[in-house]
Order: sequence, then C-alpha cells, then structure tokens
Amino acid sequence: MTTPTRKQIYDLAIQRFMEHSVRNGIEPVMPTREELRENGFLSLAQSELMRDNVRHTVEEWKDYNPELEADFDICDALKSGVYISGTTGSAKSDLAMIHAEELMREDVTIIVFDATLDWVKRSNIPYHITVRESEHFQYSFQLGSLIFDMSLLTVNQQKQLVKSVCQNLWSYQVRHAQQGKVLHQFYLVFEEGHNYFPQGCMRSKEYAEVVQVVTGGRNFNIRFEVITQFASMIDKDIMKYMRQRYFGYTDEPNDLDYVTGFLGREHSKKLTELKAGQFLYKYGTTIKQIEIEPYETLHKPHPYPRLLLEKAEEKEEHEETGETDLVKVAAVALQIGASSLFLACLAIALSSW
Repeated sequence: MTTPTRKQIYDLAIQRFMEHSVRNGIEPVMPTREELRENGFLSLAQSELMRDNVRHTVEEWKDYNPELEADFDICDALKSGVYISGTTGSAKSDLAMIHAEELMREDVTIIVFDATLDWVKRSNIPYHITVRESEHFQYSFQLGSLIFDMSLLTVNQQKQLVKSVCQNLWSYQVRHAQQGKVLHQFYLVFEEGHNYFPQGCMRSKEYAEVVQVVTGGRNFNIRFEVITQFASMIDKDIMKYMRQRYFGYTDEPNDLDYVTGFLGREHSKKLTELKAGQFLYKYGTTIKQIEIEPYETLHKPHPYPRLLLEKAEEKEEHEETGETDLVKVAAVALQIGASSLFLACLAIALSSW
C-alpha cells in the first residue's frame, strides 16, 4: 500500500469540505489549512485515501458481485439494526454476507465477530484476525473491514473479546465526535448473537458495553446486525432496535412461539415450510417471503496485514499540511479464568487526535 501524498490529502480535504458546506446549505468558500485541521477534514481525507489504497491492493480478490440482490434497506440499517434467525443450514450467514457486501459498496467498514470460520472461508471481507488465547495482536479501525475469527476461544473468551472491541470502537468514535471530526460509519455483525444479547442483557452489567453499541451507537455512526439460530434467546428489548428482520426455517417450539409475537401465528407457521435461502422478511408492516442464492466469492479474506501496521508506526512529516502520522496504542488485558487474552488496539491517527 502506498502512503497518500501531502497534496492528495490536502486536495481531498478541500473537496470534502466543499461538499459538506453544500449539503448543509452553506455557501462554500476556500478553507484554510487550519480550518481543515480543526474540523477533521484532513484526517478524514487521509483515512479515505488509506482505505482506497488498501482496497486497490486487494482488488483481484474483493469480488462485489453487483448482480446479487436482496430485500435490504441500507439507509434504515444504518439508522437502526438488522436481525436474522433460522436453524443451522438456513443460509443466515449467506444473507448477512450479501448485506455486508452492499454496505461496503457504500464505504461502510464492517467488523464481524465469528466463531464458526464461515466468514473466513466464504466472505469477501478483506481481512481476518485469528485470535488466540494469551496472544497479543493489533488492529486499526482505519484499515478497512475485518473479521475477528474467534474459533479458538471459549464462549466466555469470545464475550470478553467482543466486549473489548465494542468498548474500543465506542471510545474511538466518541473521541472524534468530541473533537468535531466527521465520523466514519461502522457496522458490526454478531454471529451467534444470542451469546451477546441474551434475555435480560439490557439490565446486566456483564453486557453493558455491547448493549451500549445498540442503544446509543447510532449517535456515533455505529450500527449492527445480529444473527442467531436460537430466536427465543434474543432479548425482546434488543429486538426493538432492529427494524429489518429476517426469519428463516425453524421447527423449534420455543422459537416459533417467540417469533409469533413479531410475525403473527399465520406467518410463523410458514417458517416450518421454508427451504434453505428462504426467509420471511419483516420491515414495518410489510411481511413477505424472499429467497437468496448461496453466497459465493472468488477469494478468501487475507490475514491481517501486520506490515501495514508496522509502517503505520513510522512518523511521517507532511510539509504541506503540517501533520505527522502518529500511532496510538491502547493495550487491554482480558483476564479469563486462569488464563489471559491480551488485546492491543492500534488506532492510526493524526497528531491532532
């Protein structure tokens, strides 16, 4: 990946400043470098250029499959949330991968929490990190979409990791908002969502950091998608935050009783007749059956680019902008039973951050 030049950052910052002015009904005027810096447009431009460069380096395997379509309101997904349920083999993850692909086209950063290896094997998310017990690792919220492969962790360790990433992302976005920066959009995908949003989670301190993303994340451009094979285990209050809901095949009595409250008895009976790839899609007052094809991509995600992180640690002077790239590292130790899982969260930022 090539580092954006000073002129590229400055020119794009001016362009984004002008676009922002027009959208807000303000007569655009040429900004000073100080105005671009104070309002976050220099950092925004650098982030955008870095993401574009990363995207270019993996162009041969990042297959967007533009012909894929599914009933999915992107604007609403970035305002509320999305829910997918169904038994094993109902194509829940295929549907979520289609959603992720469509969101990435809109320059949304996807963060997937997956303990099944399904996303690592079949999705077109650019990168994955395999998290191991008692091992340090680093990641950056600026280097694009990412899968956290948690297949080697226990369920309790998975919960601790998800909690820490959510907490770090929340702090990252809140800090930028307090500084008046333009916030990038993030979208979290929770596979096995019943582990993070069980009944009663809204009142439990154990899940507070993850629940906070659901209840307040919209204010800081963080939205989410929950996938589960156990519909009845998802907290009903959490369900209120997910306006788009997809119900796949199930014949489990408790799950059928649970979804009846959302679909009605007549529609919930149809769930026992659905085939793989078929869902009842509920959005507002609309309920209809949809069908998707199995998701396919040409290439697997790549292991997370440690070389890019190492390069990010090097300070580079930008003569035109007067900025210096600076790496800020926050280490978080997760004590899990008798063992420890260490998480180093690396955020690439300009010195003004």
